Amino acid sequence: MSRFLRQEGLVYQNKVEALKIAIIGENQNLKNALQQISEQLGISKFPYPENEADYKIILDKAEYFSESEENNCLRLLFLHDGVKLTDIYDTKGGSPSLIQLPAFAMIGASLALQEVIRRSNCIRRVNIVNKQIKIEYRIDTSGYEGNHSELREFQMAGPDGSFIPFKIMPLEDDSGHIKLVSSLDLSNQDVNEILESTELLDMVQPQQEIQTSVVEFRVPRQTGMVSGSAAIVGSGGLGSWALYAASKGLQNAGCSGAGIELAIFDPDMNVEPHNLNRQILFNQKDLGNPKAPAAAKKIKEILPYSDILFGIQNIGMAELDSIDLKVHNGEEESKIEEIDLGVELSILSPQTINDVFSRSKAIVSCVDNLRTRVILSAISSKVNIPLINAGAAGWSGQLDIIIPPKGCMICRYGEGIARNKKIVSCQEDNEIPVSSIVTSTSIFGAIQGLALLASLSNESDLLQSWPKQLFWGGRSNNISVVPEDSSFPFSTCDTTHEEHQISALQTV
Repeated sequence: MSRFLRQEGLVYQNKVEALKIAIIGENQNLKNALQQISEQLGISKFPYPENEADYKIILDKAEYFSESEENNCLRLLFLHDGVKLTDIYDTKGGSPSLIQLPAFAMIGASLALQEVIRRSNCIRRVNIVNKQIKIEYRIDTSGYEGNHSELREFQMAGPDGSFIPFKIMPLEDDSGHIKLVSSLDLSNQDVNEILESTELLDMVQPQQEIQTSVVEFRVPRQTGMVSGSAAIVGSGGLGSWALYAASKGLQNAGCSGAGIELAIFDPDMNVEPHNLNRQILFNQKDLGNPKAPAAAKKIKEILPYSDILFGIQNIGMAELDSIDLKVHNGEEESKIEEIDLGVELSILSPQTINDVFSRSKAIVSCVDNLRTRVILSAISSKVNIPLINAGAAGWSGQLDIIIPPKGCMICRYGEGIARNKKIVSCQEDNEIPVSSIVTSTSIFGAIQGLALLASLSNESDLLQSWPKQLFWGGRSNNISVVPEDSSFPFSTCDTTHEEHQISALQTV
């Protein structure tokens, strides 16, 4: 399976691989981040020598003078409270705090390389969410004595001889024929070779020059101490970047992880090859292993004195029902058991889950369906802690910061999302296939990591000062912000947010 399978529907991969980008300046944090993102995009050679490059990225306040190459140059600039992609003459930047710097570098590197992808016409005009080889047998059953259901007596065999499932479909052409339809597994090498040698060509050439994007990302500056517990649900495209950004920020600020407790939940049993080009915590050695323990191991390497717990499981209605705050309000104090967050368990017990969420300072939602987001929002309302929710697919991304008792996912998006169980994922077993690329997942995962750090800060109500929503569109490479004091799209709950969400979840 191609490592770049999930981004090939968004970009012309051969163009991305051939990009010639030079970097000018000596800011090592930005250099490292650009190198990381370029590798995951599949750029063959990075950086390119300046005199041979088609595009130049100027790092921070490095001096650079050019009159003839403005359209092929952009500056990536640190701010005191963020990062900015701007024109080559703007050097009015700042110095981020140590704890926020790694995440700002990753966000900035992704914005910069996304801008190069835009300017070089690497982006497809339509997203190809899936491509596969179909096999059809047209069957004339006029001489067949059995009925159609008995065609299950036949088996369709793939190139390696293994049986592959098929559907029986009638033909509406008065012939009386039926079709047996199947598709070859993408894990088959011969199928991959055929698919990789085909291309959907766009015969319409761009009619106008792409407008240069000037974009900046800012959040409140964070400098205080950090401690406490948090639950991260999902450790893939978004979750891996959130965990990485937060742990690298702590490491950069001189923290070894002491006083930090993280619980990681993810049901995925396999790290797959196509995960490696947009999920930062995994490498070839992790292929075939469950994501949650692999992610926990990597975070433990970055923060050796942190307490890391993981569960190879979903968070659903049973987990919501298991949370009993009486245990933490003194009514059943004798039943509390000390939890060793370093113990490696595959599936966490209801009591452990109760303890995890009840003592957490935030929930980071990196899941692939709307119903689970509502369940996590209901848990956040129940235990009165912030929900840091994000989604990223294709060329778009979105962040929600919901702080009880001000709102919930139902208030923000309506009751219908509580009944939407469809999995929208880039995994092989998804219900709705989506394309995904590292620029979108790294931006929003890193933002979630920053929000996680803010929730664990001893600076009073730091997360309250954050914007409650952020949106990014990759085709324009633009970030828009919904300020904290704006109204919700939907009306607030008539009852408590917890009751409203649980009621919506119980309505089928």
